[in-house]
Amino acid sequence: YASMTLQLTDEQSLETLEQHRPQVRNKLLLLLSDRDAESLVTASGKRALASDIVTTLKDVLGPDRARIGIDDVLFTEFIVQ
Repeated sequence: YASMTLQLTDEQSLETLEQHRPQVRNKLLLLLSDRDAESLVTASGKRALASDIVTTLKDVLGPDRARIGIDDVLFTEFIVQ
């Protein structure tokens, strides 16, 4: 289980994120399901995941559509089983 807050660059990014919530959730779930528990228990593993989240979500809608500008990913809860 992971709970996070995205620090966005602008209001347009928030609107885009909200309009395309199902695609964003799907991309995040796929990204998280590719990780093994061992890689997520360390701080470096969490930093790598945060970086991958930024990369994945910036182009979640494709190269010709609106981009989501993300400054940072802040994990507010993280439970690994």
